[in-house]
Amino acid sequence: MLAFREEEFRRRVDKATETVRQILHRTRSPVYAADAEHSYSDKFVLCNILVRLALGSVFHSLSVAGISNQDLATLVEWSKEATVGLRLEARESCRFVQDTSRERKTSETRITGTVSNQVFSQSTKIVTKITEYEWAVEGRWRLTAFRGVGSDETDLINLMSQNFSRSVITGSKSNPRFDSHVFPNLEVDISWLLQHLSGPDGSVDFEINREVASCCTPRRNKDVNDALFCTSMLSAWCASVRAFFADQVFAIATLGLEADKRPDVLGISTEGVFVPVVPLFVKTLDAGDVGQLVFTPTDMTALLDEQQRSLTARITAVGSTFPETPDSVITTSAVRLCIIVDHLRDIIVQLHQGVDYVEDMLRKQLFAAIGKEISAQDFASFRRFHDRKFFCDDMQPLPFSYAVRRSPLHSPEGQIAVEEQAGGSGSGMREPVFTHVRQGVAAAPMKFSISAATTVRFMGQRSLHAWLRHDFSGQAAPAVQLCARARQLSSFIVLVGKIASADTFEPTHGMIVQNKDEIRVPLAISTIPTPKEFKDAISSLSPE
Repeated sequence: MLAFREEEFRRRVDKATETVRQILHRTRSPVYAADAEHSYSDKFVLCNILVRLALGSVFHSLSVAGISNQDLATLVEWSKEATVGLRLEARESCRFVQDTSRERKTSETRITGTVSNQVFSQSTKIVTKITEYEWAVEGRWRLTAFRGVGSDETDLINLMSQNFSRSVITGSKSNPRFDSHVFPNLEVDISWLLQHLSGPDGSVDFEINREVASCCTPRRNKDVNDALFCTSMLSAWCASVRAFFADQVFAIATLGLEADKRPDVLGISTEGVFVPVVPLFVKTLDAGDVGQLVFTPTDMTALLDEQQRSLTARITAVGSTFPETPDSVITTSAVRLCIIVDHLRDIIVQLHQGVDYVEDMLRKQLFAAIGKEISAQDFASFRRFHDRKFFCDDMQPLPFSYAVRRSPLHSPEGQIAVEEQAGGSGSGMREPVFTHVRQGVAAAPMKFSISAATTVRFMGQRSLHAWLRHDFSGQAAPAVQLCARARQLSSFIVLVGKIASADTFEPTHGMIVQNKDEIRVPLAISTIPTPKEFKDAISSLSPE
């Protein structure tokens, strides 16, 4: 779904708030959740209500589409044993009927004159012969609810259907549509939605489980994520259904018609339909009455009733502009289905934006309490401060910044460091990373090859570093660089590679740093998998 856009979201909620205010008692005023004093638990209750209102609105919309209470009870029973979905199937054919010819006078010229005192008159007519070809376009679409794969009629419940035919006149004998075509079925799984239906009247049973460890916030938890995922699938199906009608059915309705005679398909919209999924709290205006902060079950029933009433009224109003004739392609059924799928998308968008609004409200409250947005660099500074208390002097993390020198008796030739840069690769301060390090003097030489016949052996100080890095989701990770700096009139060699064995180093890259050079090499950082992640990754491999 779309990212949270507060301005657009508030514009839709402000429009719905006027309807909510009319439904509630005059002593109760709906306000944005951020404008009412509430507790952290109230945010969970608000997300519960948003999901319940969204699912209730979906079922009320499906009832307008043709699902009766008995059909709904059957679907709920099916969902206990198998998957249940919605399916739109359609087919179309176009056959040649006849051709007719007619003549059309395009111009006429009359010449009158006098020759030898005699009056004469001459006229010229241009007649064009036009051949018109008549085609019969026939089609059918059907919306059903199905169990499993829906291969048997006992596993199907017919919701809506339409057979249509239309005569089309063209100027050529090429088929304007398909000889015969069966469109791919459009299907969506609604089992999760049905499993949260608690009654045939459309009442919904949904509750966020706060006891599980995966429940982080009112927005970031498994229950809400499942609701958003399933409704996203439904929204994508609705978009596909709407595109099918716009590209196929409506195209047939306007085929061969002049612009001023085409039906107004742009009027098939959800304008004026009430969407009750609003993140509002209720303030009591009477001074002596504390009241309830969230919508009561009675309030929710009233909101859903208004949603169903406004949806039915819109379908009736738009359907009246498309009269039923023998050649009608856009009928009341087509109008009803198009408006319903558009309305379902509005509901789902409002649900996603509503729970994102609660999360955004929580973030803003945290920022206001702390005074700033905590970044990974802030947390690293916090950790370094407490590391001074937790670790003894010999185990303290040290900055990865070391002088390069031939021996302790010589002056440094330069510096080698690993630095991270906040704010991307082009801005922000660069600081050495802090690592846990184990240092020692080499007891045996190591070697590396610079050619097939030449091997270099080296001793010196050796260090093993461990770096603990923290990243925050939603924030860009700092850029990490290997930095080599040489002093004036000094030089040294930097080799980058891997340790192949206890005494062998395999360099993959090398560079000479000299005379005030400063070289920065970006490092690609990879995270070491946890034991569980590693175990899961190799679980399907052969033990051999």
